Parts: sequence; C-alpha cells; structure tokens
Amino acid sequence: TGFQVIYKFKTIDYYSVVAFYFVMMLIRAALVLASFPMLKVLGTGTNVKDATFMVWAGLRGAVGLSLALLVLQSGGDQRVGLQVVFTVSGLAFLTLIINGMTCGPLLDYMGMVHHASKDMVRTWSVL
Repeated sequence: TGFQVIYKFKTIDYYSVVAFYFVMMLIRAALVLASFPMLKVLGTGTNVKDATFMVWAGLRGAVGLSLALLVLQSGGDQRVGLQVVFTVSGLAFLTLIINGMTCGPLLDYMGMVHHASKDMVRTWSVL
C-alpha cells in the first residue's frame, strides 16, 4: 500500500544546507539581540557574554527532526519530505560538529569557565 521514492541529492542540496546554517545563526542572533533588553532585566538578568553564548549554543535539531519526519510520514510528496529531512538533518549535524565542538573554547575565551583543575593545583600546593 505504499511506495518508495528514491531521491538523489545534488551538490546544490549540500550547499543549501550550509547556507541555511548561516541563515539560522543570523536569525538566532537577531532574536537574541532584539530580546536582549528584556533578558537583561528579567530573572537573574543576562549580559553580553551570556547572550553571545545563547546564540552559539542554542539547541537546534531534536524538534526540527521530529517535525521533518512527520512531514515525511504525512503521505504527501515524498520527495519534499526527503528534502526536508535531509536539510534538517544537515543543520543538526552542522550544529553538533561546529557549535558543539567550539562551545568549550568559546566559553574559555570569554572567561566564563571556572577551571577546577587550576584550583586543585593551588589547593594541593598550599597543603
């Protein structure tokens, strides 16, 4: 009662995923920038370093992949469903590889990481 669609992804599809990644980052930066005045005064507040990390480390992937799979299973045009799954999966992959691997160094660069190992060395040298 079903049929299988085979879709060959082209080079332009890969380039579009990379382009969407940069667009996604720009949109996230714009949203955090627009809401920064409100974020500054609500709760414990935030600062520029926090906002920078929010842009860089924001979660992207799980909900998008779930919705993409829903589009694929909805019974509509399977080529479109495969394209959506491919694009969302590519965005989640790039986010994990690029953002995930650079979050630690970014936090370290901004001075937001407390190095327990340095404190342990100081503690042991005092003892």
